[in-house]
Amino acid sequence: MTTPSGPVFPPDPAVAEALARADAAIEESDAALAELHRLRSATFQGTDPARLVTAVVDGDGLVVRVTFGRSIGRYHPDDVGAAVCAAVSAAQARVSEAYATPEETP
Repeated sequence: MTTPSGPVFPPDPAVAEALARADAAIEESDAALAELHRLRSATFQGTDPARLVTAVVDGDGLVVRVTFGRSIGRYHPDDVGAAVCAAVSAAQARVSEAYATPEETP
């Protein structure tokens, strides 16, 4: 049998298998990239143990927003600073958890 571009040969099973593996690898890579994009587009929230400060970070762990509870003015600035650090650390820990178990991240 011939076509306008030349003869048609039966496909080599080894080549067909290699192409199928390559297609599967491409689909897996596409899915991984989509998941990475989803995680990097997400935001993650954390609070300090006393719930004085709430921090929100992006999927890269960069601070997006910090909010303070109404009672924050009653605390020493050093305590406020420690609360901010704790809230940011908690939010960044959620980022790490999300990357470790992406299928479980909302």
